[in-house]
Amino acid sequence: MYRLLGWGLIPLGALAGGLVGHEVGIWTGYLIAGALRAAALVVSLPILIRVHCQGPPSAAD
Repeated sequence: MYRLLGWGLIPLGALAGGLVGHEVGIWTGYLIAGALRAAALVVSLPILIRVHCQGPPSAAD
């Protein structure tokens, strides 16, 4: 499921990046992409740290 979602969104990301690059410039597109990646890291970092410290959930839970 995750692979389907990830690979399925690549064309939409390419389209959005192309539109942003065309309308406001390539460097602005890079800045927007960097900001989105940083926001995704901030959102997912607590989950990643918890899984790293506790280990993955077991099937018995």
